[in-house]
Amino acid sequence: MKSSNKCVIVLAQFFMGCTSAFSIYMFLPLYPAMAKNLNVSIADMQITLSVFFWGLALSRLLYGPLAHKFSVKLTLIVAMIIFLIGSLICVFSEHLWEIVIGRLLQGIGMSANGVLGIPLIWTIYKDNPKLQIRIVSILSATVSLAPIIAPLFGEILSTFASWRIGFLLIFCIAGICAIIFWKQLTSNMDDVTSEDKVKLIFNKMLSLIVLPHFLRYSISYSIIYAVLIANLGVLPFILTNEYHFTQSCPIFVMFSLSAFCGGILTSIISAMLSKNQILLMYNILGFSLILIFVIINAFGYSLLCMLGTYIVLAFIVGGLMPNNLNEIISTYQSKKYISSGLFGFMNTLFPAMVTAFYTRLNVTSSFMMTISVLVCTLALILIFYTSKRLKIIL
Repeated sequence: MKSSNKCVIVLAQFFMGCTSAFSIYMFLPLYPAMAKNLNVSIADMQITLSVFFWGLALSRLLYGPLAHKFSVKLTLIVAMIIFLIGSLICVFSEHLWEIVIGRLLQGIGMSANGVLGIPLIWTIYKDNPKLQIRIVSILSATVSLAPIIAPLFGEILSTFASWRIGFLLIFCIAGICAIIFWKQLTSNMDDVTSEDKVKLIFNKMLSLIVLPHFLRYSISYSIIYAVLIANLGVLPFILTNEYHFTQSCPIFVMFSLSAFCGGILTSIISAMLSKNQILLMYNILGFSLILIFVIINAFGYSLLCMLGTYIVLAFIVGGLMPNNLNEIISTYQSKKYISSGLFGFMNTLFPAMVTAFYTRLNVTSSFMMTISVLVCTLALILIFYTSKRLKIIL
């Protein structure tokens, strides 16, 4: 395959990664405008984020086996068509339930990109392992810039246009990427064994779930990511009700910059530290700083402590994502689509559960910080437990 064709696929993967981020972060500042237009409360809009993550989570269990059974190209194209249909439903929706259906379809369609995208890059550059890692790292770092731009664009739409334009934008980008994948992907890129039976594929998936190594690098990241996403979902509600602050866009940008810095730091220290050391470093740092914020919060600095907690969580997520995903794909290369799907499933199942839990509560900033420090504690416990099982010297 020509280098130019490979670059086109990588570029399309970059834009799909950005579209995934835009599908989440661009609409958070738009919640008040959407709620007003649909005659519902801001808290009701949290449901749309929850169903988006449920669609992402549950479908990610299927795309790995489907890619192994059929082909990466066919699986990816069908998923993107589902995403496009969901986006169109959102564009023309007039009621909350229509948005919910559209967001569910968006989640189901977008999850294929998260499962198949990075392993696909590994496949087309399989003859150059060093270039594999370099491209994946650069791709992860640049895609992390999307959450910085997305809230700004959402704020612009909220002020000068309609939230429907946001759904139309991601529809157009995803449509162009779908055409590129259809034209450029060929069967010899798939690197899958289509003769595998479905039962055998799911048995491979189940065999991964019980491995301490896989749990170490998936769940320890996923539970922190879940709380960050759930907290971001309720942030406009907390800012409006507790602090009477309506301009949330600059705050979202600050969190996105923190995640970007975490990714950059990982790319720098990955040459000096092992993936295990990076995993432990981020979790200890996050636990310590958030615990300090919880203690300071008792003295009345609630807004400062809440924003500090968000920044720390975003920094940890940005740093751990490329570290943990690269570790899983490189360790389970023969099952890379299945392992990537399971990793993505963990990263969306927990946010969906926590977001659904948040919608039933009157979440406050103090509650959010308490949950954050508890989750970081659980992540550390899991890391130390699996270290003992794997006989890893910390």
